[in-house]
Amino acid sequence: MKFSLSVFCILLVAVTFGQLHQELLLPHTDHVTNSTFYLFQWNRNPTVPNQYRFQFSTDSTFTNNIIDDTMNAGSYLVNNLGPSNTRYYWRVRALNPATSWSWVRKFTYFNPNNLNGLVAWLNPSAGVSLSGTSVLGMTDQGVFNNNAFQSVLAQRPTFVASDSIMNNQPSIKYDGSNDFIEMSDSPALDFTTEFTAHALVKPEVVAVNKTILAKWDYQTQGSWVWQTEFATADEYMFTPCFTVTDPGNQKVVTNNADMVAKKPTLMTLTYNANILARATYHKNLNLLTTSIIGTIPQFLPNSTATLKVGKYGGTATRYYHGDITEILLFNHAQTDTLRNLVDHYLRYKYCPPVNLGPDTIISPTGNCGNIQVKADYRFSTYLWSTGSTASRIFVQQPGTYWVTVTDFMGNISRDTIRVYPPYSFNTPSSSVVCQGQSLTWTTNFPTNSYQFQWQNGATTPSMLITQSRMLL
Repeated sequence: MKFSLSVFCILLVAVTFGQLHQELLLPHTDHVTNSTFYLFQWNRNPTVPNQYRFQFSTDSTFTNNIIDDTMNAGSYLVNNLGPSNTRYYWRVRALNPATSWSWVRKFTYFNPNNLNGLVAWLNPSAGVSLSGTSVLGMTDQGVFNNNAFQSVLAQRPTFVASDSIMNNQPSIKYDGSNDFIEMSDSPALDFTTEFTAHALVKPEVVAVNKTILAKWDYQTQGSWVWQTEFATADEYMFTPCFTVTDPGNQKVVTNNADMVAKKPTLMTLTYNANILARATYHKNLNLLTTSIIGTIPQFLPNSTATLKVGKYGGTATRYYHGDITEILLFNHAQTDTLRNLVDHYLRYKYCPPVNLGPDTIISPTGNCGNIQVKADYRFSTYLWSTGSTASRIFVQQPGTYWVTVTDFMGNISRDTIRVYPPYSFNTPSSSVVCQGQSLTWTTNFPTNSYQFQWQNGATTPSMLITQSRMLL
Protein backbone atom coordinates (compact mmCIF):
# COMPACT_ATOMS: atom_id res chain seq x y z
CA MET A 1 0.00 0.00 0.00
CA LYS A 2 1.28 3.49 -0.83
CA PHE A 3 0.19 6.91 0.37
CA SER A 4 0.91 10.38 -0.89
CA LEU A 5 3.32 12.71 0.92
CA SER A 6 3.02 16.46 0.43
CA VAL A 7 6.14 18.36 1.43
CA PHE A 8 6.68 22.11 1.37
CA CYS A 9 9.28 24.55 2.65
CA ILE A 10 10.57 24.55 6.22
CA LEU A 11 9.81 27.58 8.34
CA LEU A 12 13.29 28.93 9.07
CA VAL A 13 13.69 31.72 6.60
CA ALA A 14 11.31 29.96 4.31
CA VAL A 15 11.04 32.27 1.33
CA THR A 16 10.25 30.79 -2.04
CA PHE A 17 11.87 32.64 -4.91
CA GLY A 18 10.49 32.23 -8.39
CA GLN A 19 10.04 34.11 -11.60
CA LEU A 20 6.98 33.93 -13.76
CA HIS A 21 8.78 35.95 -16.44
CA GLN A 22 12.51 36.09 -16.96
CA GLU A 23 13.74 39.50 -15.78
CA LEU A 24 15.96 41.67 -17.98
CA LEU A 25 18.73 43.94 -16.69
CA LEU A 26 20.59 45.78 -19.48
CA PRO A 27 20.08 47.58 -21.77
CA HIS A 28 17.08 49.45 -20.42
CA THR A 29 14.09 49.85 -22.65
CA ASP A 30 14.36 52.78 -25.10
CA HIS A 31 18.13 52.86 -24.56
CA VAL A 32 20.10 54.69 -27.27
CA THR A 33 23.76 53.88 -27.90
CA ASN A 34 26.45 54.69 -30.44
CA SER A 35 28.52 51.64 -29.53
CA THR A 36 28.59 48.89 -32.18
CA PHE A 37 28.59 46.17 -29.50
CA TYR A 38 26.63 45.61 -26.30
CA LEU A 39 26.61 43.06 -23.47
CA PHE A 40 22.98 42.07 -22.87
CA GLN A 41 22.29 40.97 -19.29
CA TRP A 42 19.40 39.35 -17.46
CA ASN A 43 18.66 38.01 -14.00
CA ARG A 44 19.45 34.44 -13.07
CA ASN A 45 18.92 32.50 -9.87
CA PRO A 46 22.47 32.17 -8.48
CA THR A 47 21.56 29.00 -6.56
CA VAL A 48 20.06 27.03 -9.45
CA PRO A 49 21.96 26.24 -12.69
CA ASN A 50 19.88 26.97 -15.76
CA GLN A 51 19.95 27.43 -19.49
CA TYR A 52 18.57 30.49 -21.22
CA ARG A 53 17.24 31.23 -24.68
CA PHE A 54 18.18 34.66 -26.06
CA GLN A 55 16.39 36.21 -29.03
CA PHE A 56 17.50 39.40 -30.78
CA SER A 57 15.64 40.93 -33.69
CA THR A 58 14.68 44.05 -35.62
CA ASP A 59 11.14 42.64 -35.54
CA SER A 60 9.04 43.08 -32.38
CA THR A 61 7.25 39.79 -33.10
CA PHE A 62 10.57 37.90 -33.43
CA THR A 63 9.52 36.35 -36.72
CA ASN A 64 12.92 36.88 -38.32
CA ASN A 65 15.61 36.81 -35.64
CA ILE A 66 19.17 38.02 -35.99
CA ILE A 67 20.16 35.83 -33.02
CA ASP A 68 18.31 32.90 -31.47
CA ASP A 69 20.73 31.12 -29.17
CA THR A 70 20.92 29.06 -25.97
CA MET A 71 23.53 29.54 -23.24
CA ASN A 72 24.20 28.91 -19.54
CA ALA A 73 25.36 32.44 -18.69
CA GLY A 74 23.22 35.41 -17.73
CA SER A 75 24.60 37.58 -20.52
CA TYR A 76 25.17 37.67 -24.26
CA LEU A 77 27.59 39.88 -26.21
CA VAL A 78 26.17 41.19 -29.49
CA ASN A 79 28.60 42.70 -32.02
CA ASN A 80 28.24 44.62 -35.27
CA LEU A 81 25.22 46.71 -34.37
CA GLY A 82 24.01 48.93 -37.18
CA PRO A 83 23.27 50.52 -39.54
CA SER A 84 22.52 53.82 -37.84
CA ASN A 85 19.07 54.50 -36.43
CA THR A 86 18.24 50.79 -36.24
CA ARG A 87 15.75 49.77 -33.58
CA TYR A 88 16.32 46.37 -32.01
CA TYR A 89 14.15 44.12 -29.82
CA TRP A 90 15.29 41.41 -27.39
CA ARG A 91 13.89 38.92 -24.93
CA VAL A 92 15.01 35.95 -22.79
CA ARG A 93 13.48 32.91 -21.17
CA ALA A 94 14.83 30.26 -18.80
CA LEU A 95 14.56 26.66 -19.98
CA ASN A 96 14.99 24.46 -16.88
CA PRO A 97 13.21 25.30 -14.68
CA ALA A 98 11.28 27.09 -17.36
CA THR A 99 9.91 30.61 -17.26
CA SER A 100 7.73 32.50 -19.69
CA TRP A 101 9.39 34.89 -22.10
CA SER A 102 10.54 38.13 -20.54
CA TRP A 103 8.84 41.35 -21.46
CA VAL A 104 10.22 42.64 -24.74
CA ARG A 105 12.68 45.52 -24.55
CA LYS A 106 13.68 47.80 -27.41
CA PHE A 107 16.72 49.97 -27.93
CA THR A 108 18.28 52.00 -30.74
CA TYR A 109 21.73 52.08 -32.25
CA PHE A 110 22.71 55.32 -33.93
CA ASN A 111 25.85 56.99 -35.20
CA PRO A 112 25.68 60.81 -35.08
CA ASN A 113 27.76 60.90 -38.28
CA ASN A 114 24.87 59.30 -40.12
CA LEU A 115 22.47 62.03 -39.06
CA ASN A 116 21.85 64.83 -41.50
CA GLY A 117 23.83 68.03 -40.90
CA LEU A 118 26.34 67.10 -38.18
CA VAL A 119 29.18 69.66 -38.44
CA ALA A 120 31.02 69.16 -35.13
CA TRP A 121 31.06 66.54 -32.38
CA LEU A 122 33.32 67.05 -29.38
CA ASN A 123 33.24 63.90 -27.27
CA PRO A 124 35.41 63.68 -24.12
CA SER A 125 35.33 59.87 -24.41
CA ALA A 126 37.32 60.01 -27.67
CA GLY A 127 40.00 62.12 -29.34
CA VAL A 128 41.13 64.24 -26.37
CA SER A 129 44.80 65.34 -26.55
CA LEU A 130 46.35 65.83 -23.11
CA SER A 131 49.43 67.14 -21.38
CA GLY A 132 48.92 65.63 -17.97
CA THR A 133 45.34 66.61 -17.23
CA SER A 134 45.45 69.78 -19.37
CA VAL A 135 43.43 69.65 -22.59
CA LEU A 136 45.51 70.55 -25.64
CA GLY A 137 42.65 69.80 -27.99
CA MET A 138 39.62 67.69 -28.88
CA THR A 139 39.38 65.92 -32.22
CA ASP A 140 36.08 66.40 -34.00
CA GLN A 141 34.40 62.99 -34.14
CA GLY A 142 32.43 64.15 -37.18
CA VAL A 143 33.58 64.29 -40.79
CA PHE A 144 34.38 68.03 -41.06
CA ASN A 145 37.51 67.98 -38.89
CA ASN A 146 36.37 70.98 -36.87
CA ASN A 147 38.86 70.17 -34.15
CA ALA A 148 38.99 72.32 -31.01
CA PHE A 149 42.34 73.38 -29.58
CA GLN A 150 44.10 75.56 -27.03
CA SER A 151 47.75 76.36 -27.67
CA VAL A 152 48.28 78.55 -24.59
CA LEU A 153 49.24 76.43 -21.58
CA ALA A 154 47.64 78.71 -18.98
CA GLN A 155 44.29 78.71 -20.80
CA ARG A 156 43.81 74.98 -21.18
CA PRO A 157 40.78 73.41 -19.45
CA THR A 158 41.16 70.31 -17.28
CA PHE A 159 40.30 66.77 -18.29
CA VAL A 160 38.21 64.92 -15.69
CA ALA A 161 38.70 61.20 -16.31
CA SER A 162 35.56 60.14 -14.43
CA ASP A 163 32.70 62.10 -12.92
CA SER A 164 30.61 59.98 -10.55
CA ILE A 165 27.59 62.28 -10.92
CA MET A 166 27.64 61.76 -14.70
CA ASN A 167 27.75 57.94 -14.71
CA ASN A 168 31.55 57.91 -14.31
CA GLN A 169 31.99 59.37 -17.77
CA PRO A 170 34.83 61.81 -18.61
CA SER A 171 34.29 65.55 -18.77
CA ILE A 172 36.04 68.85 -19.53
CA LYS A 173 36.23 71.43 -16.71
CA TYR A 174 36.70 75.18 -17.27
CA ASP A 175 38.04 77.35 -14.43
CA GLY A 176 36.01 80.52 -15.10
CA SER A 177 39.19 82.63 -15.27
CA ASN A 178 40.71 82.06 -18.69
CA ASP A 179 40.11 78.47 -19.86
CA PHE A 180 38.58 77.81 -23.27
CA ILE A 181 39.06 75.88 -26.50
CA GLU A 182 38.14 76.99 -30.02
CA MET A 183 37.46 75.72 -33.52
CA SER A 184 38.89 77.57 -36.49
CA ASP A 185 36.45 79.38 -38.73
CA SER A 186 35.18 77.18 -41.55
CA PRO A 187 32.27 77.22 -44.02
CA ALA A 188 30.68 74.32 -42.12
CA LEU A 189 30.38 76.55 -39.03
CA ASP A 190 28.91 79.55 -40.83
CA PHE A 191 25.23 79.10 -40.00
CA THR A 192 22.83 81.46 -41.75
CA THR A 193 19.20 80.75 -40.90
CA GLU A 194 19.24 77.73 -38.58
CA PHE A 195 21.30 75.36 -36.44
CA THR A 196 20.96 73.06 -33.42
CA ALA A 197 23.46 72.74 -30.54
CA HIS A 198 23.40 69.99 -27.89
CA ALA A 199 25.57 70.38 -24.78
CA LEU A 200 25.77 68.64 -21.42
CA VAL A 201 26.84 71.27 -18.87
CA LYS A 202 27.50 71.33 -15.13
CA PRO A 203 28.01 74.86 -13.75
CA GLU A 204 30.40 75.13 -10.84
CA VAL A 205 28.68 78.37 -9.90
CA VAL A 206 25.48 80.00 -11.11
CA ALA A 207 26.51 83.40 -12.41
CA VAL A 208 25.70 85.91 -15.15
CA ASN A 209 27.66 86.15 -18.40
CA LYS A 210 29.05 82.60 -18.53
CA THR A 211 29.47 81.45 -22.14
CA ILE A 212 28.83 77.92 -23.42
CA LEU A 213 29.38 78.56 -27.16
CA ALA A 214 30.13 81.72 -29.12
CA LYS A 215 31.06 82.53 -32.69
CA TRP A 216 31.84 86.10 -31.81
CA ASP A 217 34.70 88.54 -31.33
CA TYR A 218 32.98 91.42 -29.63
CA GLN A 219 32.03 94.28 -32.03
CA THR A 220 34.53 93.14 -34.64
CA GLN A 221 33.46 89.73 -35.93
CA GLY A 222 30.17 88.77 -34.33
CA SER A 223 27.68 86.12 -35.33
CA TRP A 224 25.98 84.56 -32.27
CA VAL A 225 26.50 83.60 -28.63
CA TRP A 226 24.86 81.15 -26.18
CA GLN A 227 25.52 82.08 -22.55
CA THR A 228 23.91 82.73 -19.17
CA GLU A 229 21.79 85.87 -19.12
CA PHE A 230 23.12 89.37 -18.36
CA ALA A 231 21.05 89.92 -15.23
CA THR A 232 19.49 86.58 -14.23
CA ALA A 233 22.20 84.07 -13.37
CA ASP A 234 20.14 80.87 -13.63
CA GLU A 235 18.72 81.64 -17.08
CA TYR A 236 20.21 81.37 -20.59
CA MET A 237 20.17 83.72 -23.54
CA PHE A 238 20.89 83.41 -27.24
CA THR A 239 22.07 86.59 -28.97
CA PRO A 240 22.31 86.66 -32.78
CA CYS A 241 23.93 89.54 -34.68
CA PHE A 242 22.53 91.68 -37.48
CA THR A 243 26.09 92.57 -38.61
CA VAL A 244 29.56 91.50 -37.54
CA THR A 245 29.99 94.74 -35.58
CA ASP A 246 26.62 94.44 -33.83
CA PRO A 247 26.90 95.05 -30.03
CA GLY A 248 24.27 92.34 -29.47
CA ASN A 249 21.41 93.98 -27.57
CA GLN A 250 18.72 91.65 -28.97
CA LYS A 251 18.26 88.22 -27.40
CA VAL A 252 16.00 85.24 -26.73
CA VAL A 253 16.00 84.52 -22.97
CA THR A 254 14.78 81.47 -21.05
CA ASN A 255 12.22 81.99 -18.28
CA ASN A 256 12.47 78.68 -16.44
CA ALA A 257 15.93 77.16 -16.97
CA ASP A 258 16.51 77.43 -13.18
CA MET A 259 20.11 76.24 -13.34
CA VAL A 260 21.63 74.84 -10.15
CA ALA A 261 25.33 74.82 -9.23
CA LYS A 262 27.12 71.46 -9.60
CA LYS A 263 24.02 69.85 -11.13
CA PRO A 264 24.50 68.45 -14.66
CA THR A 265 21.95 69.56 -17.23
CA LEU A 266 21.32 68.50 -20.81
CA MET A 267 20.66 71.66 -22.84
CA THR A 268 19.65 71.95 -26.49
CA LEU A 269 19.47 75.25 -28.37
CA THR A 270 17.73 75.51 -31.74
CA TYR A 271 17.89 78.64 -33.91
CA ASN A 272 15.33 78.73 -36.68
CA ALA A 273 14.75 82.00 -38.57
CA ASN A 274 11.65 80.50 -40.15
CA ILE A 275 9.63 80.50 -36.91
CA LEU A 276 8.40 83.47 -34.92
CA ALA A 277 10.21 82.51 -31.72
CA ARG A 278 13.52 82.32 -33.63
CA ALA A 279 15.18 80.28 -30.86
CA THR A 280 13.96 77.46 -28.63
CA TYR A 281 15.60 75.72 -25.69
CA HIS A 282 15.14 72.25 -24.28
CA LYS A 283 16.37 71.37 -20.80
CA ASN A 284 16.58 67.66 -20.01
CA LEU A 285 14.35 67.01 -23.06
CA ASN A 286 11.66 69.47 -21.87
CA LEU A 287 10.78 72.64 -23.80
CA LEU A 288 11.46 75.85 -21.89
CA THR A 289 9.48 79.06 -22.13
CA THR A 290 11.25 82.12 -23.54
CA SER A 291 11.03 85.88 -23.90
CA ILE A 292 12.26 87.91 -26.88
CA ILE A 293 14.11 91.14 -26.17
CA GLY A 294 14.38 93.41 -29.21
CA THR A 295 14.12 92.27 -32.81
CA ILE A 296 15.78 88.97 -33.68
CA PRO A 297 17.46 88.84 -37.12
CA GLN A 298 16.40 86.35 -39.76
CA PHE A 299 19.95 85.86 -41.02
CA LEU A 300 23.21 85.38 -39.14
CA PRO A 301 26.20 87.30 -40.54
CA ASN A 302 29.16 85.37 -41.92
CA SER A 303 31.74 86.02 -39.21
CA THR A 304 35.41 85.03 -39.40
CA ALA A 305 35.54 84.55 -35.62
CA THR A 306 36.53 81.18 -34.23
CA LEU A 307 33.84 79.08 -32.57
CA LYS A 308 34.74 79.16 -28.90
CA VAL A 309 33.77 76.75 -26.16
CA GLY A 310 33.71 78.42 -22.75
CA LYS A 311 34.48 81.97 -23.90
CA TYR A 312 32.72 84.91 -25.54
CA GLY A 313 35.49 86.55 -27.57
CA GLY A 314 37.36 89.76 -28.23
CA THR A 315 37.40 92.28 -25.39
CA ALA A 316 34.46 90.54 -23.66
CA THR A 317 35.67 87.21 -22.27
CA ARG A 318 32.78 85.86 -20.15
CA TYR A 319 34.58 82.60 -19.34
CA TYR A 320 32.50 79.60 -18.35
CA HIS A 321 33.01 78.16 -14.86
CA GLY A 322 32.17 74.47 -14.70
CA ASP A 323 31.96 71.45 -17.01
CA ILE A 324 31.01 71.50 -20.67
CA THR A 325 31.05 67.82 -21.41
CA GLU A 326 29.86 66.66 -24.82
CA ILE A 327 28.83 68.93 -27.71
CA LEU A 328 27.05 68.11 -30.97
CA LEU A 329 26.40 70.82 -33.57
CA PHE A 330 24.04 70.49 -36.55
CA ASN A 331 23.61 72.97 -39.40
CA HIS A 332 19.81 72.83 -39.37
CA ALA A 333 16.88 73.08 -36.98
CA GLN A 334 16.32 69.46 -36.02
CA THR A 335 12.94 67.84 -36.04
CA ASP A 336 11.58 66.70 -32.69
CA THR A 337 12.40 63.10 -33.64
CA LEU A 338 16.07 63.77 -34.39
CA ARG A 339 16.53 66.11 -31.45
CA ASN A 340 15.07 63.50 -29.10
CA LEU A 341 17.32 60.81 -30.58
CA VAL A 342 20.47 62.82 -29.86
CA ASP A 343 19.25 63.88 -26.43
CA HIS A 344 18.36 60.28 -25.51
CA TYR A 345 21.84 59.17 -26.55
CA LEU A 346 23.30 61.74 -24.14
CA ARG A 347 20.77 60.86 -21.45
CA TYR A 348 21.52 57.11 -21.45
CA LYS A 349 25.27 57.72 -21.64
CA TYR A 350 25.49 60.18 -18.74
CA CYS A 351 22.26 59.58 -16.82
CA PRO A 352 20.92 56.01 -17.24
CA PRO A 353 18.22 54.51 -14.98
CA VAL A 354 19.18 52.81 -11.74
CA ASN A 355 20.58 49.28 -11.93
CA LEU A 356 21.13 47.18 -8.78
CA GLY A 357 22.78 44.40 -10.75
CA PRO A 358 21.87 40.71 -10.88
CA ASP A 359 20.28 38.79 -8.02
CA THR A 360 22.76 37.67 -5.41
CA ILE A 361 23.35 35.25 -2.52
CA ILE A 362 23.58 36.33 1.09
CA SER A 363 26.72 35.46 3.00
CA PRO A 364 26.53 32.18 4.97
CA THR A 365 28.49 33.64 7.91
CA GLY A 366 27.30 35.57 10.95
CA ASN A 367 23.66 36.44 11.48
CA CYS A 368 22.56 35.22 8.08
CA GLY A 369 25.39 37.33 6.65
CA ASN A 370 25.53 41.04 5.91
CA ILE A 371 25.78 42.25 2.32
CA GLN A 372 25.64 45.69 0.77
CA VAL A 373 23.06 46.52 -1.88
CA LYS A 374 23.72 49.87 -3.49
CA ALA A 375 22.61 52.21 -6.21
CA ASP A 376 25.13 54.50 -7.88
CA TYR A 377 26.01 57.63 -5.96
CA ARG A 378 24.71 59.91 -8.72
CA PHE A 379 21.03 60.23 -7.95
CA SER A 380 19.42 63.13 -6.13
CA THR A 381 16.88 61.06 -4.13
CA TYR A 382 16.60 57.44 -2.98
CA LEU A 383 13.77 55.47 -1.40
CA TRP A 384 14.29 51.78 -0.54
CA SER A 385 11.71 49.15 0.30
CA THR A 386 13.20 49.23 3.82
CA GLY A 387 12.35 52.92 4.15
CA SER A 388 15.98 54.03 3.89
CA THR A 389 16.79 57.15 1.86
CA ALA A 390 20.54 56.45 1.59
CA SER A 391 22.30 55.37 -1.60
CA ARG A 392 22.86 51.89 -0.16
CA ILE A 393 21.44 49.46 2.39
CA PHE A 394 22.91 46.53 4.30
CA VAL A 395 20.94 43.30 4.06
CA GLN A 396 20.97 40.51 6.65
CA GLN A 397 17.95 38.51 5.50
CA PRO A 398 17.03 36.86 2.20
CA GLY A 399 14.24 38.63 0.42
CA THR A 400 13.26 41.02 -2.36
CA TYR A 401 14.49 44.61 -2.14
CA TRP A 402 13.76 47.58 -4.39
CA VAL A 403 14.81 51.20 -4.71
CA THR A 404 13.20 54.18 -6.44
CA VAL A 405 15.52 57.03 -7.45
CA THR A 406 15.45 60.44 -9.11
CA ASP A 407 18.34 61.41 -11.38
CA PHE A 408 19.78 64.85 -12.17
CA MET A 409 17.47 65.19 -15.18
CA GLY A 410 14.40 64.58 -13.03
CA ASN A 411 13.75 61.07 -14.36
CA ILE A 412 12.37 58.55 -11.86
CA SER A 413 13.47 54.92 -12.18
CA ARG A 414 13.18 51.79 -10.06
CA ASP A 415 14.98 48.48 -9.80
CA THR A 416 14.53 45.31 -7.77
CA ILE A 417 17.02 42.71 -6.55
CA ARG A 418 16.44 39.31 -4.95
CA VAL A 419 18.81 38.20 -2.21
CA TYR A 420 18.82 34.40 -1.99
CA PRO A 421 19.76 32.20 0.97
CA PRO A 422 23.30 30.82 0.67
CA TYR A 423 22.05 27.23 0.50
CA SER A 424 19.40 25.88 -1.82
CA PHE A 425 16.39 24.09 -0.33
CA ASN A 426 16.91 20.32 -0.34
CA THR A 427 13.51 18.74 -1.02
CA PRO A 428 12.98 15.00 -0.41
CA SER A 429 14.00 12.70 -3.23
CA SER A 430 10.50 11.22 -3.34
CA SER A 431 6.98 12.32 -2.43
CA VAL A 432 5.77 8.72 -1.99
CA VAL A 433 6.47 6.47 1.02
CA CYS A 434 5.37 2.84 1.24
CA GLN A 435 3.62 1.50 4.34
CA GLY A 436 6.14 0.50 7.00
CA GLN A 437 8.88 2.60 5.47
CA SER A 438 10.17 6.07 6.28
CA LEU A 439 11.83 9.02 4.60
CA THR A 440 14.27 11.50 6.07
CA TRP A 441 14.10 15.10 4.90
CA THR A 442 17.48 16.75 5.44
CA THR A 443 17.27 20.49 4.91
CA ASN A 444 20.91 20.98 3.88
CA PHE A 445 21.20 24.20 5.95
CA PRO A 446 24.05 24.46 8.52
CA THR A 447 23.02 24.41 12.17
CA ASN A 448 25.49 27.14 13.14
CA SER A 449 23.76 29.71 10.93
CA TYR A 450 20.06 28.71 11.00
CA GLN A 451 17.35 27.82 13.48
CA PHE A 452 14.72 25.26 12.57
CA GLN A 453 11.06 24.92 13.49
CA TRP A 454 8.92 22.08 12.19
CA GLN A 455 5.16 21.91 12.68
CA ASN A 456 5.50 19.15 15.29
CA GLY A 457 7.80 21.34 17.42
CA ALA A 458 11.06 19.70 16.37
CA THR A 459 14.09 22.02 16.02
CA THR A 460 16.47 19.64 14.28
CA PRO A 461 17.78 20.26 10.74
CA SER A 462 16.14 17.04 9.52
CA MET A 463 12.80 15.29 9.92
CA LEU A 464 11.93 11.59 9.90
CA ILE A 465 8.72 11.13 7.90
CA THR A 466 6.68 7.96 8.57
CA GLN A 467 3.11 8.92 7.61
CA SER A 468 1.18 11.10 5.25
CA ARG A 469 1.18 14.75 6.33
CA MET A 470 1.89 18.26 5.12
CA LEU A 471 5.10 19.47 6.68
CA LEU A 472 6.19 23.04 7.29
